[in-house]
Amino acid sequence: MPANGGCVAGGSPLTVQAGLRALDLGGNAVDAAVAAQLMACIAEPLLTGLGGGGLATLVVDGQAHVLDFFTAMPGLGRDGPTPPMDEVVLDFGPTTQAFSVGQGSVAVPGMPFGLAALHQRWGSLPLSELARPAVHACSHGVDITPGFAEVARLLWPIQCVTPQMRALFERRGGSVQPGDRFVNPGLAQTLELFAEQGAAAFRSQGSLGAAILSCFTGSALTARDLDDYQAIRADPLRVARGQHEILLPPRPSAGGPMTAAALSSFASTSAPFTAAHAREVARSMSLAESLEPPLSAGLTTHLGAVDQQGNACTITSSLGETCGHLVPQAGLALNNFLGEADCNPPQAPTPAGRRLRTMMTPTVLRGPSSIHTLGSGGSSRIRSAVLHALLHLIDHGLHPRQAACGPRCHMEAGRLRVEAYGRPEPDFLARLADFEGLVTFEGPNMYFGGVHIAGRADGAFEGAGDPRRSGAFGILGASQR
Repeated sequence: MPANGGCVAGGSPLTVQAGLRALDLGGNAVDAAVAAQLMACIAEPLLTGLGGGGLATLVVDGQAHVLDFFTAMPGLGRDGPTPPMDEVVLDFGPTTQAFSVGQGSVAVPGMPFGLAALHQRWGSLPLSELARPAVHACSHGVDITPGFAEVARLLWPIQCVTPQMRALFERRGGSVQPGDRFVNPGLAQTLELFAEQGAAAFRSQGSLGAAILSCFTGSALTARDLDDYQAIRADPLRVARGQHEILLPPRPSAGGPMTAAALSSFASTSAPFTAAHAREVARSMSLAESLEPPLSAGLTTHLGAVDQQGNACTITSSLGETCGHLVPQAGLALNNFLGEADCNPPQAPTPAGRRLRTMMTPTVLRGPSSIHTLGSGGSSRIRSAVLHALLHLIDHGLHPRQAACGPRCHMEAGRLRVEAYGRPEPDFLARLADFEGLVTFEGPNMYFGGVHIAGRADGAFEGAGDPRRSGAFGILGASQR
């Protein structure tokens, strides 16, 4: 196997390919994750981008870190009333949900500062080389995947907020469809500038930062917000389970502490996918929920990479639902996290400059002869998706494909929701009939998140992308299991 072998998992085949290319050029897991994240800006443009934020958990040379680059409350040095927001109702099929969008919903983007910090501290390849595939994809276009199209359909009312946003995503009078081509030449120039100048391009005196401030005069963003923002390194939460160590993000992640609490209380030895196992998942999740209310909003994506040397880097990121506005010349969509009551609770205003709350839970799992990255999109379901994957990998020794793709359940506000397919018991639902208001899903559903896993066990690379979220996985090198 080549010395620069490795593997990558993410929410799009293009995202994964960009990460593998970085490994093939001799980069490490951090290089692969940064390259993959830059590609996700064009391959998954309604889920993530430089106008959003994220969290990363990583292990480099045996040392574990969390890097927080989630969005922050804007308004440093600003006086005046809170900018207004507009309400948009999205149709989720069985239910609808209202979100606040518009320029007033924009929080301070952390993504460019986080990616620059990851690369500067732990990367090894030039940033321009890591960005090259994404720049090419922006200029020449990417094929719309079913997952991309489904998110576009869901968010179509928000894409119609401004003519510029609508023009970027509209095809034949509606949202993009599978097989359509998506091109964003303005974003190609933005990525090139970021690759050349790093985070400086997004400070108030940089061309991209100045463009944001000029275009978003209806927001609370200030020059100080962009100039003072820093990615924050933190120590991960550590949970021991058997011979494994689980590394989770601390606050502002609510998902990290809640997953840690659920893991610590989970004692079941029941077989996976059974009703007894689902009961214990529900019990442990209810306990964690009593410690901290979960967050329920936000569309999110996840990726991870592991290299031949045992380094690992995993990133969860989001734009919320986007604010519906672009920096047109830059092809840059910004987030709407101020419009999500969970991240920005109106009854407890967040001071300017302070991080907002998030459910993102990028996770690293270390065993005696293994290391895996995992995480999920899915807002409040992130914690249950990550919990399931960890239990399947640690307690039951399942392959990442089974851990990522197997049926899941989610307990929230006293109501259990389950995927009923693939269960070993013919009377699975009957065994859970005492749960009041039990909600069943007959097949895999994106409601339950999208767990993407990349890892190495006993010297061989392994992993999986979750088909619920158009997940993909790839290996550089021949050794796998």
